[in-house]
Formats: sequence, C-alpha cells, structure tokens
Amino acid sequence: MRYRSAVATQPNTDMNQDRWFVDVDRGIFGVLDGMRGGGNGEVAAEFARGHILARMQLCMHRSLFSRLWSPSPSVETVRDALVDVLKDVSGDLYRVGGEKFDGMGTTATVCCFVQQQGIVHIVVGNVGDSRAYLLRQEMPIEQLTLDDSSVRILFPYDDAAAFKMQKKLASALRREDLTHEEWRIFHDRHLMTQVVGDGAHIHTRLSDVSVDSGDRILLCTDGIHDNLTDQEIGEIVRSAETLEDGVSVLLRIAEERSWDGSLRSHHDDMTALLIAFDE
Repeated sequence: MRYRSAVATQPNTDMNQDRWFVDVDRGIFGVLDGMRGGGNGEVAAEFARGHILARMQLCMHRSLFSRLWSPSPSVETVRDALVDVLKDVSGDLYRVGGEKFDGMGTTATVCCFVQQQGIVHIVVGNVGDSRAYLLRQEMPIEQLTLDDSSVRILFPYDDAAAFKMQKKLASALRREDLTHEEWRIFHDRHLMTQVVGDGAHIHTRLSDVSVDSGDRILLCTDGIHDNLTDQEIGEIVRSAETLEDGVSVLLRIAEERSWDGSLRSHHDDMTALLIAFDE
C-alpha cells in the first residue's frame, strides 16, 4: 500500500488551536481542533496529538512486526485500538486539564489504513466535530463521521436520523434552504456533546470502509466544513490537479466564505488533510 498526503492549516487569530499528524509508513492520519481551557485549546490538541499518534504507532508496529501478531493488523484490532487509545487519552487529558486548565478539550478524527485478505480498508474513529470524507471516482462525496454536536442532542440514539440531518445541514447555502427547526440545529451546531478531554467515559464513533486505488480521503476541522457545503468540498478536491492544490484551495475558499456574512460564514482555524491511496 502506498499513500500520498498534503495538509494545509490556517489560524483564525494569531494562535492556531488546530493540530494534525501524518505517518505515511504506517498509514495513520489525524486532525484535531482544540477548545475550552480558558484559551488553552492548543495545549489540549497538542497533548492529544502526540499521545494518540504514539499509541497508534505502537499498535500498528506490533501488528506489523511481532511474530505473535498477523503480518497486518485486522480491522477489528484497529477498531479496538482506536476506542482504547481515545478513551485513555481523554482520561489523561481530563486529569491534566483539571490540574492546570479549566476543562480544556479537543476534537479528534483519526484514520488508519488496514490491509485484510487482499482488501484495503480505512478505519476511522472520531470524537467531536472534525470530519472524515471519502471521495471515490465518479461518486458523490461521502461523510464517514457523525458530529458530536447539536444533531446528537436531537437524535441521541438514532445514528441514521442524525446522519440524515447532518447531510441536510451540510448542503445548505441560504436560510431558505432550512426549516425553522433545521435552522435552529444549524445555528447551534458548535455545541459539543463530547470531546477528548471529557474523561475516559467518552464514546468513540467508528466507521470502516474498503477503498480502491484512486480514492481520496479528506480529514478536516470545522473551519472547513462549516464554511463550505459537502458539494463544494467535493468539487474543489476533484478539480484540483494535485493534493497540494486541493487543500490550499479548500482553505482559500473557506476563508473567503468566512468573511462574506452568508449563512455558513464562520471565523475559525482551518485544517485540511487530503490523502490519496495508490496500489
């Protein structure tokens, strides 16, 4: 398996609370968006970034090289590892935050590539509202993650209904595109139901899908998907000649939208990490 990636990040102010990580050799990628903590969200994101990456690297390393493990980790092994790692880091961050800062936390969306029985899969774990998207050739852009936001407040036990609402909100460009109830949920979409740092009781949402050569995976913080619709994100990525062009144009268009005063306009840090899989 071969991966290529490109990342672009931009702060809303002098301090960027977004973080990201890339391990092309082991196929581990992630984005994080720090928050709370009396303005120390970047501390939470940096803490989680280092600990999540190191622990997932250990998991993938053991699976790759230990004689007691299979030559490649299974999808189930990686799913279990993501749950354990994000819970552990959230508990550690909760203790650190309680001692030093006021409830600091961070989103986390982590993507791992796994080859199982000749098929390449991506396993994604997310807490918060940073997202993962899958872009297949000749197919609509596909959301792989469900935000821990106002949609979860409305549909706490119904993922299908929450996904349907999230996709509707992700398509809106004008107030007229939404009903009054949908607009209220859209307006409150930054209310988080959980983040990494809330303690070890967090629930990591998992998804795994098979991927083919030529597919693209986009990880991004809400500075991107708040300002751009899913359709706009897909069109920008598909029209880009290179991965680098894709992430740079995403940031440029999202930044322009953040200042135009439209329905989606939202000032925030922005990070886009685009991954290509080639056999």
